[in-house]
Amino acid sequence: MIACVGSSPLAALSSDIFKPLVHSQLLYDSNLLRLSDSVDPQQIAGTDGRDDFTKQVGAGFDLDWRHQRQQVKINALAHQNWFQRFRLLNYLGWNTRAQWTGEFGHNLQTELSYSNDRTLGGFGQLNQLIANLLNNEHYSFAAQYFFHPQIRIRSSLSRRNIKFDDESRRFANNQEDTLDVTLQYMSPSKSILGLRGQIVSGQFPDRPLPNQLTLQDNAYSRYHYDVTIDWRYSVKTALQGNLGYTIQRHRHLPQRDFANFTGRLEINWKPSELWLWTLSSWREIA
Repeated sequence: MIACVGSSPLAALSSDIFKPLVHSQLLYDSNLLRLSDSVDPQQIAGTDGRDDFTKQVGAGFDLDWRHQRQQVKINALAHQNWFQRFRLLNYLGWNTRAQWTGEFGHNLQTELSYSNDRTLGGFGQLNQLIANLLNNEHYSFAAQYFFHPQIRIRSSLSRRNIKFDDESRRFANNQEDTLDVTLQYMSPSKSILGLRGQIVSGQFPDRPLPNQLTLQDNAYSRYHYDVTIDWRYSVKTALQGNLGYTIQRHRHLPQRDFANFTGRLEINWKPSELWLWTLSSWREIA
């Protein structure tokens, strides 16, 4: 069980351009390390309990600057996290975003963005007490062109770097370069139907040689094609999803190759400004 009690970010200034923020929340997890019932937490983590409370306090700012048809947005939040039971996991994290968007003429829009997040990774596969800190860095350039007020083509080129702090986790450091092209139709009600193609080139730079025993390769390519939908059924209800075909080829270990149908479906229902219910189902490559 996971629970969260928090305070909404508070703006200290009323300016529409620059807003300082303060943030706090209290989290509860009934099985933080995701240990099975047959495992003794005393042997794994030196404690009799599995649950933990996490207190998080943070501060940052939002910047939203506009000049004619250009816009710059920066969001930054640094947060200190204290664990009541597993104090080894205490850490200082952050979430940063910077984005520039521009419009040229009536049909062309461009976007340049950068993000950098430092957070604690999950324990679903680790099941042990390790400071599973990771840094997620992302660069992206995108452009979209409107052939018609309701039809557009969008293309993006991006790079993502994921790096782990702990020496035992650096084999999972990952770099991906992605080219994405999407053709979309937007209805008068703002619902969107699209066709998407994606090519991904990935590598694990700290796996110098493929491991035949554990089937861990150090490089791969992925090709993905799908139909996407964003259906605004009503003000309160929306459906988003995609259904397509994914092919993944590994450089040295073909026994790990994958080729099959993949997809995701998400239904959101928002009965009021305070409540949002989400139902999700997916089949994807982890």
